[in-house]
Amino acid sequence: MNKNKSRILATVLGLCALTACAQGSADKTSADNAASPGGPDVAVKDVVAEGDAQTLAQNPVGSPDSGMSVQVKGKAPAPDDRSYLNLSMGKLAVGDQKKKKLNANYHFNNANTFREKKQYNDAIEEYKRAIRSYPADGAFYKNLGGTFAMVGKFEDAEAVLARGTEISPDDWLMWNNLAVVLQQLNKNKECVAAIKKSMALNPPDYEKENMTLTLKKLEASTN
Repeated sequence: MNKNKSRILATVLGLCALTACAQGSADKTSADNAASPGGPDVAVKDVVAEGDAQTLAQNPVGSPDSGMSVQVKGKAPAPDDRSYLNLSMGKLAVGDQKKKKLNANYHFNNANTFREKKQYNDAIEEYKRAIRSYPADGAFYKNLGGTFAMVGKFEDAEAVLARGTEISPDDWLMWNNLAVVLQQLNKNKECVAAIKKSMALNPPDYEKENMTLTLKKLEASTN
């Protein structure tokens, strides 16, 4: 690995590590609520009408002497109504997603802790668990891909980061990290495309300057 590549890789992965810390802090409160990987079950409460409206309709309430009564039109949805079932299933699905996200954050924070301690293999396994639990968070892929790169597993890093760009296509750092990995794999054409994509997503000015220099060198070497 030449000096330029080493410097670029170190810089970007350093940023990735900072991103991990920031993400971990943001998710810490949610994760702490899960005392174990299983975490507490998220309570899902459904209000089920038990035929009160129907009872009122059949037995009007009022004073026989006054001739007044309360009439209730329509009926409450019975438990086997399709509309009720759809609502109930929707609430259960939301609760299940929250539980999965809490569980994923628990593993993500564990992974960040392992990474800070340079226990990279343990960090990798925890990032994988986070992704299995909740595969829709781009930060999980970004940090897993960065950790793979830190231990020299660039092909694994490429696969994970490429998937990450599908999950979070507007994340400039995801594309930048992918570009670094592609450069390490001597995939210069793909690297150039990833850098251009990253630059189009408005990265910080100092990062854009570094990308511009790298891009010029790569384009010069391929011409």
